[in-house]
Amino acid sequence: MAIGNHELYIYANTYDMYPNFVPKLGECYLSSNINITVYDKNNNSVSVPVGSRYRMFKTLKGRQVMALG
Repeated sequence: MAIGNHELYIYANTYDMYPNFVPKLGECYLSSNINITVYDKNNNSVSVPVGSRYRMFKTLKGRQVMALG
C-alpha cells in the first residue's frame, strides 16, 4: 500500500495516518519520497518518512523483488 495525494493536502490528515494507520501495516506501507514533520521527545521538529522507503520480498517462484512507494 502506498500514500496517495489526498492524504497530503491537509497536514492533519497526513499526521493522523502517521501514528494511527501506518504502524498497523508496518513495512507494507510505502512512501519512498514523502516525509512528515513531527516533534520528538525534546519538542524539536524532525522530518521523518511517513512509511517505509522500500520493501524487499521473494515471489512464490523465488524471484527477489524491491518495491518502492
